[in-house]
Formats: sequence, structure tokens, C-alpha cells
Amino acid sequence: MYARSLSRLALVFVVLYLLLVISSAIPLRLLDYEWINRVTATLINGSSMPLLALLVLALGSQLYPENELLNQRRQLFSRLAGVAVFGFLLLIPLNIFSGLLQQTNSSDQVRALDASERQLNSYRQAANQATSVPDLQARMAKLSAPAINPELSSRPLPEVKAQMGAALNQVAAQIAQQRQALSAQSSWTSRAPEVLRVVIACLVLAFGFAAFAQTTPTSALLIDSLEEMFLRLRYNLRSREDLESDPFDDDQSQQPVWWQRWFEKRITPPGNSRNRKRSSDQEDHDYIMEILSEDSKDS
Repeated sequence: MYARSLSRLALVFVVLYLLLVISSAIPLRLLDYEWINRVTATLINGSSMPLLALLVLALGSQLYPENELLNQRRQLFSRLAGVAVFGFLLLIPLNIFSGLLQQTNSSDQVRALDASERQLNSYRQAANQATSVPDLQARMAKLSAPAINPELSSRPLPEVKAQMGAALNQVAAQIAQQRQALSAQSSWTSRAPEVLRVVIACLVLAFGFAAFAQTTPTSALLIDSLEEMFLRLRYNLRSREDLESDPFDDDQSQQPVWWQRWFEKRITPPGNSRNRKRSSDQEDHDYIMEILSEDSKDS
């Protein structure tokens, strides 16, 4: 009874997660920076639901090990968890790509703002060089500028220039605001914390799904396989370092060399009398020569 309820509860969690992801991905705009960020945020923020589904199935399989439906669903979701691990790892380069895409988009917007400023300056220059209202209209027509209001045609030129200057100043202020907002949005200092947050979240979620990922019912969990691989790599690195630091061959390193045997003999019981020291010097010399002769015979 409760086994079927746990199985259905896990399915509800997964369906809700899929609905959230699909709703955030519609309409599709694969190369749009905002679309990539929105879908990535939904995948990360809603990932607790599939993790809860995996936890429910794992607990249910322990409580009801003989329920076939629960075990089959747990095996299916365990395989999907392996796909989720690689999916969240792929989100890391995708997030970096979206940052580059935003940088490219910002560069295009900066170039558009520069073109607008150049066009605005040409309007100002034409207005300053005009000698009459008809001359001003002709100059603006050559620059493909908007036509002057017919009501201003009958007014004096200084008044027309003043009103046109006020309008151009308003447009210049808007361009400056857009440039400032674009600079704050595309700066690395404002974008780096968000990129770092996404990268850390993807790594944590990848480890979380790896704790439930299992390719076959009899295989080990993915997190256990990764841990075993890491320990094996660490052991191999340590073994290689030990071999590189050992100056002796394998056969010779198993037996003490002459200076080790001499050092063992050199350690004498307490009683550091001067006569004892003088008498032991000749013994040490004889002992070293004896060991060296034995080593030469063995070689």
C-alpha cells in the first residue's frame, strides 16, 4: 500500500520538475543570453524535487524490498540520475559560453551606442553651421535626420536651434544612461559572483545525483566508483613518488646496505668512556672492511 504511494510521490516530484523546466524554456531561444540564464536558474533552483524523488525511492526500496514496481522505478530513476550528473557538469561550460555571449552582445550594443553618438554629433554640427531655417532643413535632410516640425519653420533660426539643441541633449542623456547601465552589466566584477555561484551549484548537484546514480542493479553507485578511482589514483601517485625517491634497486632495497649495518653496530650501550671510544674505532674500521669484502664477494 505505502510502497505504491511512495512510488507515485517520487513520480509527482519528477513531473513537477519537468513542468518547471519546460515552462521556462518556452519559447526556445538557444543563443539568447537571458534564455540560457533563465533555464539554468530553473534547473538549479528546482533540483531539490528530483533529489527528493530519488531519496523517497531509496527509502522505499529499503522498507519494501519485495515490491517490484518500486524497485523498477528506483532502477529507472537511478539511471536517469547518471544522466543528470553529466547534465549538470555540462552546465558549467554552458554558463561560461553564455558569459561570452553576453560579452559579445554588450560589444554590439556599445558599437551601436557609438554610432548613435556620432550621428548625434553630426546633427549638432549641421545645426551650428546652418544660416537659415531652410538651410537647416536641407542639411538635416542630407543626414537622413527626422524632419523639422512645420510649426518651427516660421520661427527665427536661434529659437529653432535652441529647441533642436534641447532635443539633442535629451537624446545624449539617454545614450549616456544606456552606456552606464551596459558597462555595469557587462563588467566582470558584477558577473563573476553569479558565474561562480552557478559553477559551485552545478558541482554540488552533480555529486548529489551521483550519490543515487547506478547504471545497473548490481553495479556500484557512481559516487562510490568515483571515490574508488580517486583513492586508486592517489595510491598510484604515492607509489610513484616512493619509487622515485628510493635511490636503491628493488633487490638491494630489501637488504640493509653496509653503512646501515655499520650504523646499527655503532649504537652501543651506555658508557661513553674515552677508552671505550678509542678501542671501538679500530673495531669499526675492521668491521666496515669485513662488510665491504662480503658485499664484493656477493656481487
